Amino acid sequence: MARRLRLGTLLGVRFTAGWSFLAITGLLALGLAKGLLPAEAPGQAAPWYWIAGIATAIAFVAAVALHELAHALAARRQGIEVKSVTLWMLGGHTELNESPSSPRAELRISSAGPTTSLVLGAVLAGVAWAAHQSGSPRLAVLSLAWLGSMNILLAGLNLLPASPLDGGKLLHSVVWKLSGDRARASSAASSSGQVVGWVMAASGVVAVAAGYLAGVWLAFTGWMIAAAAAAEGRQEAARSALEGLSAADVMLPAPVRLPAWLTVQAVVDDKLVGLDRPALPIESWGGELAGVVAVDQLAAVPEDRRRSVRVQDVAWPAAVVPTVAPTTPASDVLSRLQGGAPWAVVVAPEEAGPMRDGNHRGDLRPVGLVSAYELTSRIATSRRRAPVGRNGQGRAA
Repeated sequence: MARRLRLGTLLGVRFTAGWSFLAITGLLALGLAKGLLPAEAPGQAAPWYWIAGIATAIAFVAAVALHELAHALAARRQGIEVKSVTLWMLGGHTELNESPSSPRAELRISSAGPTTSLVLGAVLAGVAWAAHQSGSPRLAVLSLAWLGSMNILLAGLNLLPASPLDGGKLLHSVVWKLSGDRARASSAASSSGQVVGWVMAASGVVAVAAGYLAGVWLAFTGWMIAAAAAAEGRQEAARSALEGLSAADVMLPAPVRLPAWLTVQAVVDDKLVGLDRPALPIESWGGELAGVVAVDQLAAVPEDRRRSVRVQDVAWPAAVVPTVAPTTPASDVLSRLQGGAPWAVVVAPEEAGPMRDGNHRGDLRPVGLVSAYELTSRIATSRRRAPVGRNGQGRAA
C-alpha cells in the first residue's frame, strides 16, 4: 500500500494525502506563480506572484478537503462510520466502514460534496466580483476568481455519471431506486464510468495529436477514471457473490491459540497446524492476540532452523491482521483483507454481551479465521454459477 502523509483531524475525521496530491498542489502553485498570475496581472515583483500562487494552491487544497468533509459528515448523519479521508491526484476519497443501506442514503452522501463545492465556488466568485468593484489588488481578485472557478469545475467534474466520481454514485442511487436491484445499479455505474473514462482518454489523445499538450492530462485522467470504474465493478460483483454470508458462515474454527513463543519445530512435531487446520491465531504472554500463523509460513522455515525460530518470528503480526465479529458481512471482511494479511480473526466476547466490530480487546477471544483465498474462491464459484434472472440473462455476480 502506498505511504500516505497524515494531515491531521478535523471534526473527528482523519485526513491523509497521497504524494501524488502533494505533487499536483506544487504544480498548481508553480503554474499560478509562473504562468497565469504574471500574464493576467503584469508588473508585480516576482515574490508577490509566488506568495499569491502558493496561498491560492493551499486554499484549493482546503476546498477539496471541505468537499470530502461534506461527504464524511453526510455519511455520519446516515449512521455510517467514516474511516478516513485521503486526498490524491484526482481530488479525494472518503473511506466508509460500510456501504449506504438505501438509495436515499447514498444520494444524500454523494450529493453533499458537489453541493459544497458549488456553493463555495459561487461564494468565492461573488467575493472576487466585489473585490474587483472595490478596486482591490489585481492579484487578490485573480486568486479569488480562480478559486471560485476551480471549485465550480471540481463540482462539475464530480457530477459526471462515471463511477467512482460522485456523479457515478448518484447514477447508482437512481438506478438502485428505480430497479430495486443494487447489483444492476452497480453494473450501470461501472459501465458508465468506463465509457466516460475512455471517451475522455481518447479526447486527450486527439488533443495531443492536434498539438495541445494539455490533452496529456485529460487522457491520463480519463484512463484513471476508466480503471477505477472497472475496479469498483469487480468489488461490487464480489459483494453480490458474498451477499447474505457473515464471517461466521465462512470462517474456519480456531479452537486453540498457539503461544507465540513456541518454536516452529514444536508446532510441526505436535501437528498443531496442517492441511486440516491451515492456520491458527497466536497469543502473547499476556493472552492478547499476537497474530496468525499459517502452514505455509512454517513450511518455509529450513529444517535446520526450526528449533531456534519461534512462531511469532514468521507469523502475520496482529497489527496487519483484521479482527471482525461473527456477524460481520463476508464482503466487509474481504474489503478489510485488501493489502494486508490473508487472514482475518473472528472474535467474540468472553462472556455474553453485545458484540462490536473493531480491534482486538482483552474481553474478546478468537473463535475462528477467515481466509482471503476462501472468499475469492466463493466469488469465482458464484460467477461460474450465476443465476438466470427474470429477463432470461445471467446475472453478473
